[in-house]
This record gives sequence, structure tokens and C-alpha cells, in this order.
Amino acid sequence: MPSACGFGDPEPELEPANSRAARAWLPSWRAALVAAVLAALLGGWAAFGPRGLHGSPLPARPAPGFGGLRSAHGTPFDWQQQRGRAVLVFFGYTHCPDVCPLTLAALGASLRDIGALARRVRVVFVTLDPQRDSAPLLRRYLAAFVPDGIGLRGSPAATARAARAWGVHWRRVVAHGQIWIDHSAAVTLVDPNGLLRARYGYAQLGDPALLARDLRRVLHAPLPAPSSARLSASPTPAPATPGRPGRGWPRAALLAWAAAAVLALLLHARGVPNGARRALFAGGCALCLAAAWGLRDPLASMTLYALALMSIGQLAPALLLLGWPPAARSAWRRRRAAPWLLDPSIAALAFVSMTLGLNLPGVFDHALADSLFSAPVGLLALIAGLSVWAQLLRGSSAFARGWQAGLYGWAVSLPMMLVAAVWVWSDHVLYTPYLDVLCLWNLGPLADQHSAGLVMFATGLPLQLRCAWLLIMPDSGIASA
Repeated sequence: MPSACGFGDPEPELEPANSRAARAWLPSWRAALVAAVLAALLGGWAAFGPRGLHGSPLPARPAPGFGGLRSAHGTPFDWQQQRGRAVLVFFGYTHCPDVCPLTLAALGASLRDIGALARRVRVVFVTLDPQRDSAPLLRRYLAAFVPDGIGLRGSPAATARAARAWGVHWRRVVAHGQIWIDHSAAVTLVDPNGLLRARYGYAQLGDPALLARDLRRVLHAPLPAPSSARLSASPTPAPATPGRPGRGWPRAALLAWAAAAVLALLLHARGVPNGARRALFAGGCALCLAAAWGLRDPLASMTLYALALMSIGQLAPALLLLGWPPAARSAWRRRRAAPWLLDPSIAALAFVSMTLGLNLPGVFDHALADSLFSAPVGLLALIAGLSVWAQLLRGSSAFARGWQAGLYGWAVSLPMMLVAAVWVWSDHVLYTPYLDVLCLWNLGPLADQHSAGLVMFATGLPLQLRCAWLLIMPDSGIASA
């Protein structure tokens, strides 16, 4: 008969419940060892790790063109004429009251910082307000900030196509008799071989010396030009070159996720005859694949990234574990790796470390946050979620009482809920890689952050409900029937 706090059939007890419960509350030597290794790795990375560009990295693919747009001198823009130069692309409008002039002023300061190398850099300013920004106005406006700047303008349709190709989201707002353009305030860096390298939000341009350092690095060491790719003159993104960094690895990663899911389904089908459990396990695998797809572009949206990460770290583990009978989960404790994988202290350490590691660096150090985007965060989140959910289900839990497991789950998930609350109620954009960069679905960065916090609350709800269930139910065991 199923337990009130469990799922499925009871399983034999492997050791006295009181002994297991007592040990579950004590940090193990394994957890101390894992904590020491993590601290050493993070400290070593912070002190001696590689330093990338100051800007948020972009997939190294050929830059899109500006089809249909012409310069303030009436000539079309040709990427071939910019070979050997670094190009800074910025979308804005001349009537902008603050962000656009301050951004262009920061670019001008960076060009002055690099001295004679500035001759090998071009600033391309694309107006999002071609109805008011005439060619003479564009020339005068750019000349006030940067030398030899290129102003581009065209029809509203051509402008919209170019903005879409460059990932710029914008909308025209008429309020109180005035016209405003809400737009992504991002500068994109293209290297001398025409490859995208980095994107800079408004806050990332606060210190012109950092952009100047990136310009020197890109000018002195550009990425090799892809042999099969031509710089496109069309407003659509050029096709990715096979094997290029940033485009090849997501495709390979998705194939690896798919292969792992198929293998897991085959092994699961052989070991678990129950059709309902098979459906749960298949749903968990499908959710992992969908989340892996959502993680392929971290800078697409804070909301989308939070949804993908929480799905693979919160929802998928529950489905995968419920897909196995309690007796089968109990048998895991006989495995050699069980003391590590089913240790509550290690599970808590991994879960809290993932929560804080994916949020705090973005507040204090955007470069570290950018490096996390290229790490296997999806796999790490899945492992951490499986370890914590295992403590909340019969058979795999190290706790003898439901209320103990419930308190444990709430304590472990508390940092995640606090982060979600801060994301929802903060009046400032806290995660610096998203500062003034994203407006997907016409959302500004702050609205995107608020939505991400709500997504964290919603996807964390099943774990909270499970913990509440364990707390309010009669004091029956979850480790044994």
C-alpha cells in the first residue's frame, strides 16, 4: 500500500531509520571535501583563469548586412570595404535624450584611448527614426562624437529588417505630444574579419578603458576568417560556418542531450514495466531536451533562460525520479556512488551553489557571469535537482521522517526563492549581462527581470508543495514504508 508521503509501492529498509535520520542532519566528510574542492577551483579560476573580452560574448559568425540602408553620404554599406577594421554597430536616434549621446560619447572616449589604432575602427550608427533623422542631421550628429563615423538610414521597412537581423528590439512611442523610441541600447563589436565578437550594454560602457582594451585585443588578434563564408550584404544574418565557436557547440550539445535522452528511455523501458512511470520518465526526458534548447542562447531573454534553467533543475528531476518505483530507488543506495549522489549535505551544497553561482556573479561581475553561460550549467542544474528531489521521495531519501525532509527541502530552496523575490520586486536591473541589451517580446530589461522572477516562483512551486506536504502529513517515514 502506498505511503501517505510517498509515491508507489513500499520498499525494504536498508538500515535502521533512526540511524539514517541522525546521520542525515550532520554534514558529512564528503560534503566538506566537495566544498573545499569547489572553493579551490573557484578561487583558482578567479585568480588565474583566462580573461575574455569585457563585453558579453557573441557567437563568432559573419556579421549581418544592412540591405536597403544607405550612409549619410548616399552610398550603400559594404562589409568588404571594412576588412581590416573593427566595427562598432549601434542602433539609436538623434533625438534620444540620454542613452544614445552618452553611448556615443563613451565610444569616442574609447577611440581616443587607443590613439593611432583608432584609424582601424569604425563606428556605425543606424537610426531607428529615419522620418526625422535626415542625412545632414546624421552627419552633424556623429561628427560631434566620433571621427569618421558612418550614419545609416533607410525606409522604415528596411530599418526594421536591419534591426531584426542585429537582434535589436524597438518600438515607437508617442506620448504627451512627443515621439520616443524605446530600443535595445547595445553596441555590437565586429572584428577585422567581419565576425561578431561581443555585445556591450549601456552599463558595460561606463569605463571606456575596458572597451579600449577589447579593441586593442581584437585588432591585434582577430579570429581567423572562415574560408567558406562571405560577408553578407543582405539584412538577414549570414549562415553559420560549421565548426565555428558559439554555433557549432550548441548543435553538438543538443545532439548529445538527444542521444542521452534516447539511451535513458531505452534503459528505463527495460527496467520499469509500469506504463504510467514510463510516461513520467519520458516527460522528464522531453522536458530536458526542451530546456537544453532554451539554454542555447542565454542572452535571448532573462525570462526564457530562467524558464529553461528552472525546468531542467526543478521540474525534470521530479518527473525522472517519479518514473522509477520506490523499490528501484531504494536499490540505488547499494550502488558504489550512492554515498556521494544521495548524501543530503552534498545535495544541499550543489543546489545552493548553483542558485547563488548563477545569480550573484551577474550582479557583481558580468565577465564571470558570461563565462558561466558557456559552462555546462544545464547538466549541473539537472544533477543538483536530482540530488535534492531524491531526498524528498521514498526509497532514495536519507531521512526517516517526512517533516525532516520537508524542512530540509525548504531550507535548501530558500536562496532560490529569495533570488526570485528580489528579481520580482527590484526597481533596477541587477543581472548586468542583460542591462539595456534585451527587449524580447517588446519587454524592457526591468520587465524581463520581473518576468524571470515570476517564472522562478512558478517553476519552484512543485518543490515547495512537496515540502509542505511532507510537513503537514502524519509523521510517517519516507525512507521506508
